Amino acid sequence: MNIQNLIEKYLDTESYGANLILKECCSFPKTLPLPCHIEHGWTALPDALITDLNVAASKGLMLVYSTRRKTAWQKKSKIPVIISGPPFVLFRKLHKIKPTTNAKGTVAFPSHSAMFVESNYDIEDYCKELKNLPAEFKPVTICLLYPDIKRGKDKIYKKHGFEVVSAGEKVRGSLDFVKKYYEILMCHKYSTSNEVGTYAFYSVEMGIPFFLTGDEPTIVNIGDKDPNISSSGKMSDHELGQRSNQIFGHKPNKKVTKEQKQFLEDEFGSNVRADIKFIRKALWNNTKSVQYWLVKVPMFYLMTLVKYLVPHKLAYYIFEKLSK
Repeated sequence: MNIQNLIEKYLDTESYGANLILKECCSFPKTLPLPCHIEHGWTALPDALITDLNVAASKGLMLVYSTRRKTAWQKKSKIPVIISGPPFVLFRKLHKIKPTTNAKGTVAFPSHSAMFVESNYDIEDYCKELKNLPAEFKPVTICLLYPDIKRGKDKIYKKHGFEVVSAGEKVRGSLDFVKKYYEILMCHKYSTSNEVGTYAFYSVEMGIPFFLTGDEPTIVNIGDKDPNISSSGKMSDHELGQRSNQIFGHKPNKKVTKEQKQFLEDEFGSNVRADIKFIRKALWNNTKSVQYWLVKVPMFYLMTLVKYLVPHKLAYYIFEKLSK
């Protein structure tokens, strides 16, 4: 077993601090390994993700966003599954985060890259599209994820005069990302992207109108290292992707429509998600095994120690190299 498998099996590796959010919301001890795996974002894919199936196998419990995702999970796995909705929404409600009274302009979340995924689109053309938005939607602020900043895409946006912000590079093991993300979102009246992503639903859930701008990007699977997607493709390759594009539209929108609200209900499980007490009980029930206390807990402490001994940027570099 290599170091990457050890990390995934014994250390809480949920993206964007989802594990810490759930522990906080459910009053579960930070000093214990989270006895579940959580979906890390919205997806238009019809099946359970291969990476989720692999990680959840060692956790024994899966948390998903909606009835659609629960059905997809049960077709592929016998591991128990609960509809929890997205952790970010739980965090927002717990901390009563709302749009500011002086919110202005639009925050753009360009389709983002990841360690093994490249989002390809003409940034120059996209900048022109954003500049052509009506005056009431300005100023436009660009919010990028760390992998795209690392690739130097922020320099292109800055060249066109846009302010570029980021929720930071600590996408695991910290609440910094979710806090910064909502600090950025809450001070804008509108949000946009060239692709429907989880940010679209976070915006609508807060009552912030979201709309599409620019041409749809092509997502490239670098070296086919992401097992969840094909070598390349677009959101519109999937039936739900086509529907999401139609629902959010390519016209600047000043209000959240009824259709968008219903789409949010369907995809974020607002009407069917379990309450916090139920989730907390399920977490504790999943710790009732000798293996959890004699294997998983000690290994969690060991992997946590290793993590704290290695500086964050160095850990990212090592993980990147090991994954090649």
